[in-house]
Amino acid sequence: MDREMETTDNTLAAECRTGNTMKFRVLVERYKKPAYFFALNMVDNPDDAYDLSQEAFIKAYRSLETSPGQHKLIWQVTARHGVLRV
Repeated sequence: MDREMETTDNTLAAECRTGNTMKFRVLVERYKKPAYFFALNMVDNPDDAYDLSQEAFIKAYRSLETSPGQHKLIWQVTARHGVLRV
């Protein structure tokens, strides 16, 4: 198994905040399918679902700097419920 895939979400988020933005890619890879399918279930349009899931990840990335204490569940919340706020 890839070592980065064994790293916790909290650790990856912390590394992103210190400037290692490549760790964000690991988080996106982890959650892109759940985010997309959640959005697709909501909007029933593949293109719109893709756009919504991308917006959720943009929000997640931006929140790393503004809400460092909230990173514990940010990926589950963003991937599943953050799409609703787009």
